Amino acid sequence: MIRTVLLLAAVAGAVLFLVWWFSPDQVVERRSRSLFRVLTIDAGTGIPARLAGMGSLDAMLADEVFIDHVALPEVEGTIGCAQIKDVLGWLCRHARRTRFDVAGIDSIEVDGAIARVDLVLEVLVELPDRRLMKGMHPVTLGWRLAGKSWVLERVEGRGLPVDRIAND
Repeated sequence: MIRTVLLLAAVAGAVLFLVWWFSPDQVVERRSRSLFRVLTIDAGTGIPARLAGMGSLDAMLADEVFIDHVALPEVEGTIGCAQIKDVLGWLCRHARRTRFDVAGIDSIEVDGAIARVDLVLEVLVELPDRRLMKGMHPVTLGWRLAGKSWVLERVEGRGLPVDRIAND
């Protein structure tokens, strides 16, 4: 009898976990965190390994991504997936290191096949001439369900831009 109760409790717990794990909110949160892990480049990593890591972006990006940044209007507009990958390829070849850490998620809203994630991103980009860009950066990601996967279709930068610090 006790075994049956324990077995039923274990099955119920597993089912509840799976419902939570595959809920749209959790999937979109994991997808957002995964995006920024892909964009992170460790110092000393070889160029082939850096470029190979960018290969997973194909499944994460819509064909076109709209970028809207309050403090950097020069980067606003719709950008094709290929253009985004070109810019990231340049970073892979030239940046000493990059780090994009999700410092906190303010909200996740899922409405059918559309999701919005408001988060704070800790950004660090070190370029070859030792220029360092870093800071906390509020960001909103817009995701769309395409088939069985969520794809990024919108990035909004809110508030203050990343601090720019020159190192000698």
